[in-house]
Amino acid sequence: MNRKLIAMAISLVVASALGCSKKAASIEGKWAIDLAPMIQQAQSLNASSRDIESIKETFSSGRLEIDSQRITLTIEGINDHEVKEYVVSSVEGACSLLSIQSSAKPHKYCLSEGRLEVHDPSTPLTAVYRRL
Repeated sequence: MNRKLIAMAISLVVASALGCSKKAASIEGKWAIDLAPMIQQAQSLNASSRDIESIKETFSSGRLEIDSQRITLTIEGINDHEVKEYVVSSVEGACSLLSIQSSAKPHKYCLSEGRLEVHDPSTPLTAVYRRL
């Protein structure tokens, strides 16, 4: 057999195994908020200048750390950090649907062009992070 064909077969087996185990290893790591796309989206949703300033003040130093079981959100200037346990409900392409502790609906975590986009069903605004 040709080596390229074997390499492709191995890649498919590994990808299927990861999909079947519902692990979201690719989203794990340390992330920093990326305000520019969030501000652009807020403006496109006709957010007021007061709302945009609030987004900047709240998220300007936001950090997200994801391990295999927990998501930790830390915002500079706020003493406590928020820790939520999660379970991966499904994986489709570059997106993982996460059932998060104390959230009524699952959140969609997607990797796109090296960024992590967090789609929280309770808000129209998508939080965008870059890997640290």
